[in-house]
Amino acid sequence: MEKNWKVLPGTIADPVQYFRAFVEKQSSAWGKARGTVDAPASCVLAFMWHFRSQERFNSRVNNHLTNGSFPASSSCSSFQMLETKIPSADNRIWACKWTYERTNKEVDAEVRKAYPEPPDASSLAGEARKILEDCLALESAQERPMLAKSNSRLRSGVIRSMVSRATDFKWRMLRCNEPLASMWVKEMPHESGTRRINMGKTEAVVDCSAMTAFAWVADACGRERMRVNMIEPNEPARFITDERSRHDFVYVGVKRLPFPLYKREFVLRCVAVKYEETGDIILANDTIDKSVDYGAKMNLVRAPTRTLYRFTPLSDSQCKFTMHIVTDPRGIIPTSFVNKMTPLVIGDAVNLRKLFQRDIEYDTRDRLAIAAEIEGVGGEEDEDGEEEDEAARRLDEGVGREEEEKQEGKEAARKLVRKVQLKLGALDENKFTPMATRDPLVAMSCIFVPGQSVAIGRASTVLDVSVAEAAAWELSMMSRETLRTVKTSFGSLERSFRKTSKFSRLFYAVYDFEIPSLLPREFVIEQAWLKTTSDKVVVAATSVERPEHPLSDKYVRATTTQLHTFQTLPSIGDGLPQTRITTTQHLDVEGFLPAFVQNTQGVSQLMRLSRMRKRFDQSTRVDEDKRRRLLRIVQSEEGAEQYTDAEIKAIKESLATFDIFKEKREKEKTVELRSKLATGKMVVQKDEHHAYGWSFIHVRASPEDVLIFVWDRTKRRASGDDDIQNSVDERPNNHSQLVYTHKRSPVKTIHDRDFLTRFIWKATASGFVFVSTPETSAKRGPRAGIVRAEYRSAMKISRANGGMVRIDYVIRPSAGGHVPLFIMKRYTSSNLNYVVRIQEFLQGLRSLEQWGEADGVEVGEQLFSEFQAGKKEADRETRVTRMMEDNDGLKEAKERYDWLESMLVAMLKNKLRPAGNEQSKLCVMSEMKGKVVGAGLASSLASSLTAHAAVDEWVARYPAMRELDKERAWFRPMIETVAQRLLEGVGWGLKMRLYIGAGLSMMDMCSDIFMIKTYWSTPGREAYGDSLAAMVAACIIAQLLIVYAQNRKGPKLNMLKEFAFVLTATKSGIDASRVAKGVTKRKHAMVASDHELAAMKGADMVFESIPGSILQIYALIAALQGDESYVMDKRAVGSIVVSALTTGFTAATISFDSDVDPKRRRQDPSFYGYVPDEASRRTTVFVCMAMNSALLLLARSTTTAALLTVKGWFVAVYYVADVGLYFLYRTVRRDFLTHQPAGGLGETLLATLLHETAAKLMADFTGLVMMRASTQLGGAYYTLNMITALGCSFVAVHVYYAYIPAGALAAVEQSTAWILTIALTASWFFVFIVFLSTINRKFLGTFVSVQTGRERIERVFLDNTEDEKKAAVFKYNPAKWTAIREEVKEWCLDGWLTWKETQPEWFTDVWIDCLDDDMIPPEAMRELEDQHGGLRRRSSVRASLRLSGVVPTIPGSDQE
Repeated sequence: MEKNWKVLPGTIADPVQYFRAFVEKQSSAWGKARGTVDAPASCVLAFMWHFRSQERFNSRVNNHLTNGSFPASSSCSSFQMLETKIPSADNRIWACKWTYERTNKEVDAEVRKAYPEPPDASSLAGEARKILEDCLALESAQERPMLAKSNSRLRSGVIRSMVSRATDFKWRMLRCNEPLASMWVKEMPHESGTRRINMGKTEAVVDCSAMTAFAWVADACGRERMRVNMIEPNEPARFITDERSRHDFVYVGVKRLPFPLYKREFVLRCVAVKYEETGDIILANDTIDKSVDYGAKMNLVRAPTRTLYRFTPLSDSQCKFTMHIVTDPRGIIPTSFVNKMTPLVIGDAVNLRKLFQRDIEYDTRDRLAIAAEIEGVGGEEDEDGEEEDEAARRLDEGVGREEEEKQEGKEAARKLVRKVQLKLGALDENKFTPMATRDPLVAMSCIFVPGQSVAIGRASTVLDVSVAEAAAWELSMMSRETLRTVKTSFGSLERSFRKTSKFSRLFYAVYDFEIPSLLPREFVIEQAWLKTTSDKVVVAATSVERPEHPLSDKYVRATTTQLHTFQTLPSIGDGLPQTRITTTQHLDVEGFLPAFVQNTQGVSQLMRLSRMRKRFDQSTRVDEDKRRRLLRIVQSEEGAEQYTDAEIKAIKESLATFDIFKEKREKEKTVELRSKLATGKMVVQKDEHHAYGWSFIHVRASPEDVLIFVWDRTKRRASGDDDIQNSVDERPNNHSQLVYTHKRSPVKTIHDRDFLTRFIWKATASGFVFVSTPETSAKRGPRAGIVRAEYRSAMKISRANGGMVRIDYVIRPSAGGHVPLFIMKRYTSSNLNYVVRIQEFLQGLRSLEQWGEADGVEVGEQLFSEFQAGKKEADRETRVTRMMEDNDGLKEAKERYDWLESMLVAMLKNKLRPAGNEQSKLCVMSEMKGKVVGAGLASSLASSLTAHAAVDEWVARYPAMRELDKERAWFRPMIETVAQRLLEGVGWGLKMRLYIGAGLSMMDMCSDIFMIKTYWSTPGREAYGDSLAAMVAACIIAQLLIVYAQNRKGPKLNMLKEFAFVLTATKSGIDASRVAKGVTKRKHAMVASDHELAAMKGADMVFESIPGSILQIYALIAALQGDESYVMDKRAVGSIVVSALTTGFTAATISFDSDVDPKRRRQDPSFYGYVPDEASRRTTVFVCMAMNSALLLLARSTTTAALLTVKGWFVAVYYVADVGLYFLYRTVRRDFLTHQPAGGLGETLLATLLHETAAKLMADFTGLVMMRASTQLGGAYYTLNMITALGCSFVAVHVYYAYIPAGALAAVEQSTAWILTIALTASWFFVFIVFLSTINRKFLGTFVSVQTGRERIERVFLDNTEDEKKAAVFKYNPAKWTAIREEVKEWCLDGWLTWKETQPEWFTDVWIDCLDDDMIPPEAMRELEDQHGGLRRRSSVRASLRLSGVVPTIPGSDQE
């Protein structure tokens, strides 16, 4: 049976290929799927055979109705029965692929290892040989047609010849930042009727075998490449077809171009061969004329392309990769633009080099070889007396010439070193001027020599490495690390060196500053090294003239002289070597460059010492050794009475600063620090030109750790970015030291500041105190260009609960000079962040195994603050990378999860885009997948009310995150902290939703005020204005009462401000701003800010929006009916629409936020959770709910207004009958009483009538989705209620025209009224159907549920096994769960002792007040009575109301 397989539409980019085929005389279609599984064939067969495995059953539970199997007659046969929902199908290949999925890199490496060698070139024939020959012509100078005759229809007029007159055109080198890689382009000759497309060429040395490199290029659809193809939207298709062999196949790729350009299609036949004589492997690609099935129509333009890849083996672990390519995207793209894009097309060499690069390994090997050479040479003083004897001995052995050359080379090196030392080493040290540096551990200075405009610079630092290795790094001028640096940062064009002797080498380099009209600079430098003593090495370099490098018109010859001195220092700790390097340099780039530009370039050259320091940095070991030594000193000094009178006086005066914040409490101003874990305040004394600052924070460390941090002023890891110099001038004892500090000014127009400060610490009963006071010293006098400042501070380090340490920090800085007060305030507030630095540093010392939930919060705060501190995106990413290296816990986490950094960076960027569908397991996550997962958080934040809800959705979306969440306790708190900070700063998501809602409320109020004015100014319509004004007044009064209840415990001024917000109609916007900024609850407030916002919206909806809509529609109908000449006022219609939209938006917000609340979802997962996790679907659900509520309000309001127009009592009859039918329904179902707690029978009946009537009317006019709960209307009645409400619109239209007085004028034509009613109803049904099709389908049953409130409350207790969920039964009216009261009582008695010991969060005094006396054990009952002085006083009704959130808990009262 012949089948013509076609690609299934919409699946071309899927990792599994899907096909379908229709066979004649058969009504059904055949399906086929093809995919690669990361497991042996036997495992795949076992998976397919094990049809009823639990994993496969779970994956099919939503689609398959039945699933069974009959006994097999043998082990090789099985009869299966499956009933499934159409069109869903059992994707077995995809399920199998998921089950055995491994990391992309692992699979790609296995494929490359097993890739077969290509055949010999002589074995090719036919079209394959033709393709090979045409591609080989790319590297030859022979004339050869670019396009084969067989493809003339496709290629005609595109590129007719390849290398015609190629000798007339030369290769032009392009800039490439990757070491050992080069790129060129060649302009091709122009022929009539063709486009002049450039040819591209690239070469690179790859650190793998030629076969491995070839396998990577040939495996065009490898896992990692396909992953990029699925993630990035610029490649809609990428696959292999017509695979004759692994070395002869057709590659198909589609590239998306910017609108309005069509996509470009690449259909290439790929042929690979190997030349046995040389070992070269050739991969030739050429466009062919072949139609491709994409499963759907795609607007494509075929782009002719010809490519030649050559892989030349250099060794078993290295090869040379060469690529030639010519491609023409055709269409309307200009040729000039195509040629500019050539560097992007030939970038495969760079990608290949990066993938297999082993730069560190090769650089280390070469550097160690040079270091061994240096160590093998004795110092000058050791060799002077033995040189002649050694030379004579070696001459007798027959190696005199070699020794003679060595001695000549050494003598030449000695002369060069002495020459440079005479020029740079004899400069007066006292005349060097210190300079600012970006690295506080590198000291820089400069000196100007008379007669020279360019300064001589000097830099010095300490390296954590031996002298030989440090000198070897400087001598490795051609290391890969150096090549990458000079290519990226300094625009290196050419670079080469020649070793002239063991001690010297000739170096040549060309740098392009990329400044218009400025020629590149070339350097010819002779470099020599000399080991002057056993612990000192000198490296000197100076510009020379050599015949092999003559002067050129293309470049300007620059000069430089450098002297590098490497001196061994005593080892520290457990034998860590230390070397001091001092570099002196004079650089003159010649030409007409100003001196300050040349000096700037010289500074950047000297900063290579910073790169060298970081390359060998062992700051962690250095600081840890110093910390251990200081810890021993601190422990030995505790309790010692060795303090002088001056020290005791300094401590008392500094600690007295804390009293300022006690005396001036009313003048305190809160300071926002960079971490929310810290609190800051500021006070400005009258008639003083400086401010006092106070901050405190809790730290997870010991008091000794905190003291050591603040005491050690020369530690490396905590050096500030503005630190230029930190040095200890004097240390008379172990608890006092005099420290000099030089700080860089953030503004160039302001001088730098330096400080000379005395630091003293003293042990106390609870910890330590640490103070600083300014001092003067003859050694540190005034310096030109630097202003002496003062910094007074006091710190209390005290133990707190839970193993924490509290740090209280008070400062009073004085900047010196004439600095305005507002700048001093800003400087003071920024310095209060010092406590945050302490917390972050000590948190960074904690290992990953020590981390808990609190650590996750602290690390999340630090991640966000570090990222936000960067000004540009690249700087922000660098900061995160640096933090990942400095924080020990994060460093361990990165080693275990190498994708973690990329995920966090993508998360912190917070760019709103569709969330990627990354379903990989934790064990197969990669850096690319981490970016997709991290970027997905932004869409969750855009559709969630709180960070907790957003993270809950985000974790649920990605399987890997679910695994990590279960595995690591710190993970979720860390992400939630980051999410909360991101949520506060973005302008979309929650903030946008809140501001839209607040804006609609304000628009509604303004439109009502406008309509009141219009009614009052229209004769005969004043009553409408009075009624609408009464509604607005009622709304304002209700909001004022809410404000009074919310703020009555606080200052009166705050209440007056809130009243002003209400009266100016800005209260909704103010509340929205507070919630968006993360203000959970204001000081002295009764309820949280989000609850206050909801209450204000509810008052607006109940007192103004709904009745106002009815009144305005009634007024509009009456006006149209009473005056034939009346023209419908668009402003009145606009006011009605605004009221409807406001109500709809408010109702949707209430329903949406209640459903996505993680706490509600955990407590009742069968009811909450209909809103899907995907951001796009969430947005659709929210819009549908808002439109449904608005349309329902319009329908209900129009019905009410129409009935009021003809007969007012019709409305009363209608609503009494409607509400009465609802109560009859509840009575018949034995569910009459309300679920809210109440008192006696009378109170319960009254509460039932009020609550259920209000709930019914709210559902009638707003359609709140949460009203479908069984404790409210119930699912079936809720849906029926909305349908009947719309049906009543038709009845109202009929009644209106039936009862309108004879001869009276109708508001509109009857046909128009019917059309509007049908349109309104149809719109509602359409939106409701979209809503039902978008929500999670398993909740569809809740819209037709007939479960009673009594049954649902009983199920809350009976169906849950967790005590927290069972305890929720006391939120409801006890009359609703009388049937299970005994079970509840038994549960309370059995669990009381356990709860008393563990104290779970829900086991509060409020919850205990809900319990009857017989539900409490007798012993506990007596304890409660003793606490209240006799009988137990309780109000179970009020407690239940507080437990359910109806009545708030008053802060500071006995209700807590």
